[in-house]
Amino acid sequence: LENNSFTNKRNTKAVIYVVRDPRNVITSISNHYSKDILESSDFIFNKKQMLIGEEWGGKDFGIATVLGDWSEHYKSWKNIKFAPLKIIKYEDLIANPEDTFISILNFLKNFMDIDINKNKVKKVIDSCSFDILSNKEKKEGFDESITDKSSGKKIKFFNLGKKNDWKKLLNSKIEEQIRFKFNKEMKELGY
Repeated sequence: LENNSFTNKRNTKAVIYVVRDPRNVITSISNHYSKDILESSDFIFNKKQMLIGEEWGGKDFGIATVLGDWSEHYKSWKNIKFAPLKIIKYEDLIANPEDTFISILNFLKNFMDIDINKNKVKKVIDSCSFDILSNKEKKEGFDESITDKSSGKKIKFFNLGKKNDWKKLLNSKIEEQIRFKFNKEMKELGY
C-alpha cells in the first residue's frame, strides 16, 4: 500500500495463498456481509478496498485490512519474491481435497518436520467437511459469522458450500464485467 510492504522476509517463512474464482467470491461476499450482488461486485472491483472493523460487520480491533480488488490481492501474494509460495485454488480443495491437502503438507515439509499419514489426512478432511462445520455452527455458533445490522441476527457463515455456483447465482452482466476486469488473472488460473 503506497509502496509499503505488508510483509517481509523477516516475518514470512513461506506463503500458502488460497485463491477463489471471483464469480463465486461475489456470491459469498453477498451472504457474508449481507450485501446485494451489485454491492458485492463493487467490493471485489475496488482497488482501494479495505476492511475496517465494524464497518463490515466484524469486531472493531482498530485494525484495517487492506484487500485491494480481487486481482491486486492475488497479485500481491503471487509476486512475493522473498519467500516460497504455494498457490491453492479453492475449487481444488473442494474437487480433490485429499490430493490438495497432501500437496500443502508436502510444501510445508520444506519448513518443518511433518509425517504425512493418509489416515490422519482423511480424518482431518472429514472433520472439516462443509456439513460438519455447518452443523457445528448451528449448535455452537461460529466466531467469524457477523451480525446483520438491519435484523440483528447472526448471518450463517457456512452458507452454500458446493451450492455456491456462480452459473446459477450470478447475472450474466456482472459475470461479463468480472471476466473483462480480471481476464488475465482468471485465464492464468484456469477460470
